[in-house]
Amino acid sequence: MDNTRHQYWFSLDDQNGNLKRQAVRGTLATASGKLATQFIRLAGVFVLARLILPEHFGLIAMIMAVLGIAGVFKDMGLAAATFRAQNLTHQQTSNLFWLNLLTASSCALLAAACVPLLASFYNEPKVLLPGLALAVGFLISGAATQHLALLRRKMHFRQLAYISIGNMLVSTLASIVWALYSPSFWALVGGSLIGQIWTLVTAWFHCSWRPSPPRRKAGTKHMVTFGMNMLVFNTLGYMSKNIHGLIIGKTSGAVGAGLMSRANLLNQLILSNLMEPPNLVAPSGMTRLMHTPERFSKFYYKVCRLTLILILPASYMGWMHAEGVILFVLGDNWVDAIPLFQILALGLVPQAICYTSGWVYLSAGNVKAMMKWGLLGWSVIIMALIIGASISLKATAAAAAISYWLLLVPCMKLAFTDTNLSLKDLFHELYPVLLIASASYGAASIIHYALNIQNPILDMLTALLYLGGCYGGLLLISTKQRQLIFELLQQLKTPSQTLD
Repeated sequence: MDNTRHQYWFSLDDQNGNLKRQAVRGTLATASGKLATQFIRLAGVFVLARLILPEHFGLIAMIMAVLGIAGVFKDMGLAAATFRAQNLTHQQTSNLFWLNLLTASSCALLAAACVPLLASFYNEPKVLLPGLALAVGFLISGAATQHLALLRRKMHFRQLAYISIGNMLVSTLASIVWALYSPSFWALVGGSLIGQIWTLVTAWFHCSWRPSPPRRKAGTKHMVTFGMNMLVFNTLGYMSKNIHGLIIGKTSGAVGAGLMSRANLLNQLILSNLMEPPNLVAPSGMTRLMHTPERFSKFYYKVCRLTLILILPASYMGWMHAEGVILFVLGDNWVDAIPLFQILALGLVPQAICYTSGWVYLSAGNVKAMMKWGLLGWSVIIMALIIGASISLKATAAAAAISYWLLLVPCMKLAFTDTNLSLKDLFHELYPVLLIASASYGAASIIHYALNIQNPILDMLTALLYLGGCYGGLLLISTKQRQLIFELLQQLKTPSQTLD
């Protein structure tokens, strides 16, 4: 295949005439793909938690606490450099492909070399073989990085959704079938590798571009520099979410690491799913309104209000009905994860609000400020997790929740710098929702204690009904909140509009 046929993947001229239509289709495809992927993932968690013991999940968490960093390094931020580049050539992408492959190979070898050290650190020889197997996955996924980036650059969101859904479905089914035959950590390892192979094969199938041999003076240096900046940001982000696995694995063993990993996973699934509706409308809308400050601030405050409306009942359910959630989703083997999930649920609200700061940074094109905050904020979270993990599992969960709340004000204050946004106006926009939620919580708690349902799962499912009734009813009574909900529904039908 010659460079002329390759040119399709590097020219953006064909998008100029139908960019709006592609954006609408891309939004729908991405949303549908994420919804399907999260559903499959949750179903996998539901089934595998009943087939595989916590200690086997813990072994994988202990391994990936360290090896996962190599997984971040293998990309080097070069995928972002590819799909964000306004002008891109075949040779530049070829150079990035081979650099990705070289880095992925190096990371795989380095990860394999670290595995015996991990086994010695944990005093757990069982991490050796699965660690070596997981290291191979870095090489597999590294070979698909640039093809996935090109698909995203050309706005082939439907194909990307197919790849993502297929990865989750294939890996989940493989793990379940393997666990039915041999319920151990190998089911998790095997499913992960099979999913990565699926992604590699389908990415090369959907993206017909093929790399040429590397050459000098292709203009790749600035892209590598951008990638290295993203690498630091992504590495700290990964560590902030996984460093506790290393310390807990050492202090509490595989069982403790497994309990924390599943409790944290459930909280993150809740957060990511509930953030999806505002995330669909916020980035594009804020970017378009950036040059009209009054409309920009009005739009941002509305999206923050929507975010709080979605996340508050989840935090309440996580705190009041953690036992029912854990027993329903994970099963009886995970009873000790209940207090961990309960404490982590208290950090959902500040996480969700801080998440919106990223929209402010990106809409203003202020990536450097976002990275500086990431370095500071994630460093604080990492230190808090290290301290908590050295004490106990509950202290780890508490350290995470407390650090999110402590970082909330500085996070938003820094993001609002050089904008017309303010903490005072944000609170003024959010406090009516807090009042509605407080009234709903009070009513739901009274009903909870009055019913006194003994079965935790039945109690949790019943609470969804009466909390939903109280909360939803009060939201609809409030004219301001009712209008916002209707505007969101209209926005999801017509993504070209904004919540302005």
